[in-house]
Amino acid sequence: MNRRQLGLLFLSTLIVIISAFSQNINGQELASRLENKNVMNIEERKLLTERDFLYVVRNTITTVPCILANMSIIVTIPYKKSNKSLSVPVNAIVGGHCSSVISEMKLIWKETNTDKENTIKFTFINDQENFSLFSIGLNIYPKEDNSTNSKGKIFLETYTLGDPFNATSDTDLRLFVTSVTNGIYKCGKEEEVKVGNATIKIKDVFLIEFYNNSDISAPKGEQCSGKKQTPTFPYVLRDKNSIICTLAKMSISLKIPYRKNDTQYDTAIIEVPTTLNVSGTCDSSRGTSIMILNWNPEVSKTESTFANEKTNTIVLHSQRDDIDSHVSVITANIFIDKTHFNDAQNAGEVIQMVAPFKNLFSAPAKNGIHSCPEKVFTTIGGITVTMRNVLLVAFDAQQDFASKQVTDCRSTYFERDFTYVVRRNDTGIACTLARMSIDATVLYQKLLLQQHRLICYILQNNRTLNVPSTAVVSGNCGNKSSEMTLSWSESNKNNTMNTITFHIGKNETNFFVYQVAATVYYNKDDKTTAIQGESYNMQGLFSASGNNGLYNCTSLIHEIKVDDIYLKITNVTFIAFNTERYLSSKTVTECSTNLGGDTPIPSVTGYSYVVTNKENVSCIAANMSISIKVPYTIKNTSTTNQTTLIVSIGKQVNVNGTCENEKSIMNLIWTENPKANSQYENKENKVTFNFVNDSSNYFIRSMNLSIYLDDYNFPGANATGSYINVITENIDIFSTPLNNVYKCSEETSVNAQNVVITISKVSLIAFNKAKNITSRSVNCANNESTDSNVGAIVGGIVGGIILVGIIGYLGVTYKRNRGYGV
Repeated sequence: MNRRQLGLLFLSTLIVIISAFSQNINGQELASRLENKNVMNIEERKLLTERDFLYVVRNTITTVPCILANMSIIVTIPYKKSNKSLSVPVNAIVGGHCSSVISEMKLIWKETNTDKENTIKFTFINDQENFSLFSIGLNIYPKEDNSTNSKGKIFLETYTLGDPFNATSDTDLRLFVTSVTNGIYKCGKEEEVKVGNATIKIKDVFLIEFYNNSDISAPKGEQCSGKKQTPTFPYVLRDKNSIICTLAKMSISLKIPYRKNDTQYDTAIIEVPTTLNVSGTCDSSRGTSIMILNWNPEVSKTESTFANEKTNTIVLHSQRDDIDSHVSVITANIFIDKTHFNDAQNAGEVIQMVAPFKNLFSAPAKNGIHSCPEKVFTTIGGITVTMRNVLLVAFDAQQDFASKQVTDCRSTYFERDFTYVVRRNDTGIACTLARMSIDATVLYQKLLLQQHRLICYILQNNRTLNVPSTAVVSGNCGNKSSEMTLSWSESNKNNTMNTITFHIGKNETNFFVYQVAATVYYNKDDKTTAIQGESYNMQGLFSASGNNGLYNCTSLIHEIKVDDIYLKITNVTFIAFNTERYLSSKTVTECSTNLGGDTPIPSVTGYSYVVTNKENVSCIAANMSISIKVPYTIKNTSTTNQTTLIVSIGKQVNVNGTCENEKSIMNLIWTENPKANSQYENKENKVTFNFVNDSSNYFIRSMNLSIYLDDYNFPGANATGSYINVITENIDIFSTPLNNVYKCSEETSVNAQNVVITISKVSLIAFNKAKNITSRSVNCANNESTDSNVGAIVGGIVGGIILVGIIGYLGVTYKRNRGYGV
């Protein structure tokens, strides 16, 4: 290479270095240009990717992005002589966390010539319908400036250099409001927020929040709007010092049956307004809060005035202990007004409601918040209360929202929900919690000696034992391995203990049971002979996320071979390596496929109406044909007509209920689906069966009916658009011994307030506790008489055969005697 070529090479290299240096003199300006290009591309393209966003927060468990944001942020803080502004760089470090209700995004950066980190923290909230920016926090270190005073530094008005400027905005800012379901907020307009003495200006916002789908390609956009947004928490209770102590958001409606002047039953729908008078008392030190909602019944759902002396009230009584907070009682006084209670017999009076609860809307005792999409309950007086989109902060409303412990009613468990619990020795916190049904079948050999023949037989035999819920629980808790041992005795005569031990492991992602060992004394009177065994190592048994996970499986039988002991485990709810005192919002893993030796639990086939208890056992199962003959009066006449409704079966009817030891309920809810475009379309009808268990028999004690008078099935009805409510009492029908199925093909009719309910083709069992419905049955009286007739016929035939035999025998004897000449 000659000198000229070397000179050209040196010149080219110098040009490249200078060009690169000039392009990176101001990294922030470069990033800003990239940002502008990025935003432009977003507007041009309909499909989005994660690369289109500057700031991304991921769910720590699923790693799916849950917050994605672009925005321009300028922070202005007050100095002694002038205000100074800082721009949050686009390459700021992003931190934060996500939950179903509250999420946080932190942007962290350093200014030039300092090692101090500045932080701006955005707290977002999900109110079940929309997400919004709830509050903003700042932690800013003052920046040196050599252009002023003799010492070359500028000081904050109230802070000295070296100390951070730390402040938080007002709560419930209600900014960037967007649908939480596949929504994106887009707004170029500037929003200004006061944070203490500082000011934050935010513009060019492009934001997705509370996202749980890995596909972000096409969310629905929400443009910025100047409309005033309603607060997240419309119900705010303050203590005697005017400090906020309880915050609540919920849509409340009451469905109240009442009797009209013509003795017919109707139903009033009361909607609690969002704007009303909130009063009450709260004492955090005592753990009590009483929130009173008071409104005028004669005004609209959204706004209430308080001039009328006849007002409605709903009172929420909350309390907390060392573990949790919850609503213990809800009471209500509802004024029977003319607007909602049309033509009521007792107009002007007050209906009182009292509903006690054990743990309604529970949350952690310290800084907890409860979230629930819907809660429906019916009081003793027949009032149905529906509470939707619930957000409740019963205590500690002033504490940081970003650090609140969230409880979601859809994935909340309590320690009392579990049968077997192992605790840590140091903290007492439950580390392993299990609820399951375990059957252990033992294979053993039995020696049989026949002494008179000097022969020995070896018989193969088996015995099945059920692990009781009262089994003694022991074990240990480690960071990567734990044990849970269940011990119980089959006999009071000796102190032998059967044991089953679960060996639990944990890897980088999941926990699981990797081995099961057992010792079983198959002869309860023999304390010397036991069968012992261990399973082979496993990896997938009861496996769930190692980070706040829970395994739940009610649809499979887990079959485990422990040498000569065969375990069948069903209805499993299992938590391992738990470190939290409060079991809030677990990440639930359901068993959805048939893995390994697991087999599906036999379903309740052949029954149209099934109610399942919390152990996933079908406690009520029924087949029946139900018709309801409903009389009604034609409008502006005294003429009475009637319509017969047939209760649907299959997917057309919604079946639910409750199962208790002495009383159980089955609700059948369906829609008659009147003609299209009817204003009464999709109104629900309901039949409720109230079962009683008297320790030997079960039977239907009473029935409740709620029938909607639509304009299609009840043409010209005087009360179109209202409900007919009927209550039958002490009918005591279909009485059957426990653990038996009641069968009857004949019709049974019940008349209540001129409404006739006819039931036929019945196959029914209530208070069932077995996984599979028994085949034992009891027939009704008419069927029993049919069975008796069949028996009589068979008996007659047999008797006839015997009689013919006797006559033949006598005939033969007579002939023989004559043959001998007698």
